[in-house]
Amino acid sequence: IDEGFDADGDGYSICAGDCNDNDPDINPGVDEGVYGSAICSDTIDNNCDGLIDSSNQGCVLADLMMKSVNKPPKKKKRGKKFTVKDQTRNIGDAPSRSTKTCFYLSKNKRWNRSDKKLGCRTVPSLVPGAYSKKSTKVRIPKSTKPNKYYVLACADKTKKVAESNEKNNCRVARRKIKVMK
Repeated sequence: IDEGFDADGDGYSICAGDCNDNDPDINPGVDEGVYGSAICSDTIDNNCDGLIDSSNQGCVLADLMMKSVNKPPKKKKRGKKFTVKDQTRNIGDAPSRSTKTCFYLSKNKRWNRSDKKLGCRTVPSLVPGAYSKKSTKVRIPKSTKPNKYYVLACADKTKKVAESNEKNNCRVARRKIKVMK
């Protein structure tokens, strides 16, 4: 047996780390891809590193979730400030980059384009399991119509981080705020 022989012509022999010398698409030079790609969910060790799919660094993602947001004051005038306390947590399997958590007034409990933006804060990059907890001063826009609103806190609102779950990014405060003239 010629141990330097490359049976599948992919440029790697068994001695050079090819774990399947019968398939040119499996060798140490293969990029396992990114989360959600076919190669990250094919149950094959494509790059011969001994790891399969979600165990590979490129196949796992951060997951930023809004863990908590405090109750706003019961009422506040348009143009006035109040403090929002939130906790943004990375419950994913990969580190996240620095992102923005943003705060909104909403007529319902889900973010949409008509919600009034109150402000944002910077969240540092977070390793898996880490969190960022902070108080942020926000201002009610003067154009806000008097009414009762939910306060939403949304992690990664600028979509800087590819996440394994984008549906847990926002949380609603437990009490509405009454915006007055």
